[in-house]
Formats: sequence, C-alpha cells, structure tokens
Amino acid sequence: MRALRQCLAWHAEGRLAPRVPTAFAFSEASKALGLIADGTAPGKLALDLTVPR
Repeated sequence: MRALRQCLAWHAEGRLAPRVPTAFAFSEASKALGLIADGTAPGKLALDLTVPR
C-alpha cells in the first residue's frame, strides 16, 4: 500500500507520465503485428474492437 500511495502521489505531482498506448483499428491488426515483429512498435499497442456505426 505504501508503494501505491507513493506512485499516486508522484502522478499527482506530475512526476509520472504514463504512456498512452498507440491504438489501431481492428482492420489494421496486421500492421500492428508487423511493428511488433520488426521491433519498431512505439511502446504498447492496442486494438480498437469497437464496431463502427
């Protein structure tokens, strides 16, 4: 709990800035996998599975 409180305090102070994953539409899944395979992915990748309306 102490470590969690410290991390939350650092975040509140702006000392921690979590990276937001790069999101790809499901139709671009092969592109995302290619970046992972090449080792050129910019951090974490996420697939957007929402259905367009």
